[in-house]
Amino acid sequence: MVADSAMVANFCASHGGWLPLVCTMNVTSATRASANCSASLGGFGGRVAAAPIGAGAYAR
Repeated sequence: MVADSAMVANFCASHGGWLPLVCTMNVTSATRASANCSASLGGFGGRVAAAPIGAGAYAR
């Protein structure tokens, strides 16, 4: 796999292939977002589940 953007880096997967590094960073973003909201993991999950699907007003 060759990334077309510097925003995505190759990451060696345990199965011998490659994964885009941005996928592993998404987990860190969710952990940071829950901490920024001062919510427990369960509370943050509830907020996410209650949110409307899609980007809504954030879509361009």
